[in-house]
Amino acid sequence: MLFILTLLLVVMTTKAQEFQLTGSGTYEYKKVVAIDTLSADDFYTRAIQVLSTWKGPNGLDSGGIDVNDRKTGTIIYNGLMSVGFEETVLGEGWNRWVEFRIKIRCKDGCAQITSTLIQLVGQYSRRAVVRTFSMQELKSMVEGLKRSKHEQGVEFIRKIVREAKTMARDIAEMLLEAPEEDDF
Repeated sequence: MLFILTLLLVVMTTKAQEFQLTGSGTYEYKKVVAIDTLSADDFYTRAIQVLSTWKGPNGLDSGGIDVNDRKTGTIIYNGLMSVGFEETVLGEGWNRWVEFRIKIRCKDGCAQITSTLIQLVGQYSRRAVVRTFSMQELKSMVEGLKRSKHEQGVEFIRKIVREAKTMARDIAEMLLEAPEEDDF
């Protein structure tokens, strides 16, 4: 019996730690890529090329570069990622997006990609009602749901967290694959 209680406690603790938020109530995932032979400026140029053509994790998302600072080697891309439609009644429902940010910091030999989930945005399909929920509010709502809805909420959070990780990893791969400029 003690073994089962201990196992249950470990599982509950693991689930609670799975969605750690920053102090500002956002979810962040960081990935570092390194190419020893590239200068900070070369990484910066590659990052601008990659983010200028990138359309988000599913190729359909809206966004763009908002900060472009060559001196500090920082680029910030803000966007909205579609996370689907949730039907309520008679074909009505919520179109849902997650507001996200990609921040790339370039230094000699490496670049750090930070993918941040900022808030959930919902728009009711038949009315102009727009609701936003911070990641902290979303986590709190899911924790307060009954069993089956709680499981759906946890899976939804897992899905958007996976997307944050995928965004950072995909951009890291694109930075590594980006062709160097031809000086010819």
